[in-house]
Amino acid sequence: MNNQVGTLKKAAKRTQLKFRYSSLKPNERLRAKMLQRLVHKLIRTYTILPQVPATIQLLFTALQFIRMRRRLLTNYCPLVHVRLQRTNMSRLNFPVQLCWGRLRFRKKHLGNLMLAFGIDDRTKVTLENGSRINAGECFLFMLARIASLQTLEQHEKFWGWTNDVLSRMFSYMISRIYYGFKHLIQDSLNFWQPSFAYFIRCFQKSINLPVPVGCLQVGCSWDATIIGVANPGGGIIQQVLWNGKDRVHAIKFGNLAFPNGMIGDMQDCEAGSRHDEVQVTSSDINDRLNIVQNNAGIVLAEHMIAYADKGLMNRSHIRSAFRGRHDNLALWQVRENMVMKAPRGVSSELPFGEIIQQSKFISYKNGLKIQMMAVNQIYIVAAIMHNAHVCIYGSKVSEYFDCQAPKLYDYMQCAARGIPFFDC
Repeated sequence: MNNQVGTLKKAAKRTQLKFRYSSLKPNERLRAKMLQRLVHKLIRTYTILPQVPATIQLLFTALQFIRMRRRLLTNYCPLVHVRLQRTNMSRLNFPVQLCWGRLRFRKKHLGNLMLAFGIDDRTKVTLENGSRINAGECFLFMLARIASLQTLEQHEKFWGWTNDVLSRMFSYMISRIYYGFKHLIQDSLNFWQPSFAYFIRCFQKSINLPVPVGCLQVGCSWDATIIGVANPGGGIIQQVLWNGKDRVHAIKFGNLAFPNGMIGDMQDCEAGSRHDEVQVTSSDINDRLNIVQNNAGIVLAEHMIAYADKGLMNRSHIRSAFRGRHDNLALWQVRENMVMKAPRGVSSELPFGEIIQQSKFISYKNGLKIQMMAVNQIYIVAAIMHNAHVCIYGSKVSEYFDCQAPKLYDYMQCAARGIPFFDC
């Protein structure tokens, strides 16, 4: 049995290397692709039919058809259905050695994390198809899904649910966290306002002295990033999503990054074809920074401002790098660009990289189908989880600026929600 399966696996691999779709007719391509999927599915799951020799012969005939461009007319026997064993995964029985690799959190912190997000292991949620599943299991699967590049079929055996149920679990938890906690990064400037003076001091310490006169009040940075998505399939949507600079279909997010490594403000996405100026205007970040500090009674000369790259215009609370070649700039302008380059890059670029590192699901553009899933919600939730991760474990940005991030209990505003105190 093992020898036959091994021989089949080698034959399938050779066929995959030699196979070219361009050598087949259109009606034969689909049939050949289905046969390849059948072969690899049998190899992966080992669900070989009861008549093993006959099955092996059938598959070898299919492989021969792919090579010789002949039609294969045969009656397929149904595959043996393998019942998945329910694992009822929760934070208590989740393997300790797999927590950091699969969830990006330590097991000792899962309880406090679920408590902060209002997830109770003892309650069950009802999905769209009527399935009742433990809320804690949905939350853990959401963490595992965004932290890896595995497909739903690869998650089936570990979690004990079919791919359609896993897909609904993921969509349910993404929507629940997005609508319940998106205010943490979309309407949180009032929460961060008492720390603005602390951010200015931390930012100034990282700048080589003397600090440029125009950057004395810089305490954060603003930048935009694109997230590649799958080709939407033509039409006006494809034209809107196409980013000519990076040559990819994408959506764009703007980020106000603080020196403690956390994302302070991130609004919903814009189309990948839009300029960064559109993101600044739609998010109204300049006026909101002004209003929140005026309401706190801070003098205008002491307002914290954000630093951005040279692609943006200068505003009252957003200072951009100077454009042009060094030959066309004054000496003090060249020096300001050079001095502010490293702090701006660390504070604004590293958080984007850490989000991709912790949430690999959003790094695979072919898996992000803009018309089939809520890509905007998935990235916002990934950013919220990044902030929670920084609260617990810190980040390279906070080490660079020597700026301490708040505790998870304070960031999630657990005291106002009546959640008992926990030290995390």
